[in-house]
Amino acid sequence: MLTIFVLSESYVSSLIVSNLPERDENLIDKAYEKIIQQYISKNIRTRNGRKELVKNFYNTDLPAIPHTKLRDALAHEINKVDLKNNRFKYDNSRGNRNENIIEVSIDEIINELEEWFLNLEFP
Repeated sequence: MLTIFVLSESYVSSLIVSNLPERDENLIDKAYEKIIQQYISKNIRTRNGRKELVKNFYNTDLPAIPHTKLRDALAHEINKVDLKNNRFKYDNSRGNRNENIIEVSIDEIINELEEWFLNLEFP
């Protein structure tokens, strides 16, 4: 499941980069070009950075990838995620409060990710 989330993030990153407007090297100073490249490189690596890039370059909002809390738990706190009968159970609350326990099937997650892919609209 973590692989599916990672591939989703990678897909968005490649979409963003491959659809950036062409920059004429004759019109942009090399120093400015380097700054632009660093800005893109820095922001493409994080969820909020990708949102910022899409907003700034495409003037639209990037829809949130479904179940990012589950993705984060699988990546960083896998011991806090239970998988039983093809259903994930994890804490969606902030901190360790256990006040918002989510239970979701693998099929639901995959369906929501497919829907998310279909609704990506940029550029």
